[in-house]
Amino acid sequence: MHNDQTIADRITHDRLRSYLAATAANLEGAIELYDWNIRVGSALLEDLSRLEMVFRNTIDSALVAHGQPRPWRNVWYRRPQLFPGRPGARALDDIATARRRAKRGLFPAGASSGEINSRIEVECMLATVDRLAGA
Repeated sequence: MHNDQTIADRITHDRLRSYLAATAANLEGAIELYDWNIRVGSALLEDLSRLEMVFRNTIDSALVAHGQPRPWRNVWYRRPQLFPGRPGARALDDIATARRRAKRGLFPAGASSGEINSRIEVECMLATVDRLAGA
């Protein structure tokens, strides 16, 4: 079992500074507060993950519904007219990257179009994150 000082050394003083300030420099209390912060952050990420999935599915459903009265031969993310201007061009690049990535992962036999669309949407998000991070 590690003592509080060993844990603090591994976490680093810079990271613990605000926790030490909040606990009047009580190292044990600072570590407990740090651990609590990790648990709260983890719980929030679970909810954000669910919200993100609902948000993506809602957007997909709305765009699919938008295309139904039109004789679209392609899914919405292959419709360049839905992505105008410079932001649209970047989005189309991200979609192209996402489609390449999704195809690399190969879909299992019998994968539904919803599963394929979902995979492409996730890959599109990853492509956007890569672009924003400069990768």
